[in-house]
Amino acid sequence: EFTCAFQDMSFAYIINNRVPQSIINQIFIQHRHFHALPLEEKNKIRLNQWHRGYLPLASYQVKSDSKSKGVLIEDIKKVVKAPNQSESFIINHEHFEGPFDLKKEDLYNRYLQGPNQWPHGMPEFRQAVLAYYYELEKLALELTKVFFAASKTDFDRF
Repeated sequence: EFTCAFQDMSFAYIINNRVPQSIINQIFIQHRHFHALPLEEKNKIRLNQWHRGYLPLASYQVKSDSKSKGVLIEDIKKVVKAPNQSESFIINHEHFEGPFDLKKEDLYNRYLQGPNQWPHGMPEFRQAVLAYYYELEKLALELTKVFFAASKTDFDRF
């Protein structure tokens, strides 16, 4: 069924994904709290050079040609005709101090590698977002294994 969906339709809808409903409920509750903050507060953690943080409404435009990357409105001189129509809060995996020979400044000089930004005074927001993120990460790994099996590729080779 999975193979057929992607070979014939190039699309599938995942249901019963095993993400606990309590985690889904918390992410919705906490995002409502975050997006209810004044714009001034949200802008304190505006999208940074590592592409993590708050992205305000109408602040970003994706160009349509394949060679262009999206650009923040502040970075372009012309008027943007069709900016994003949603607010976003973007994270990636958490960085941690560990037994590495890399200095923090070396690690953060890598593309898209840097610290997540979190709103001040909202520890429940951080906890809910990370719980959801790690559940989706587990789901992505499971689905990757299914893709490999469907394509008759050995997952352990990667």
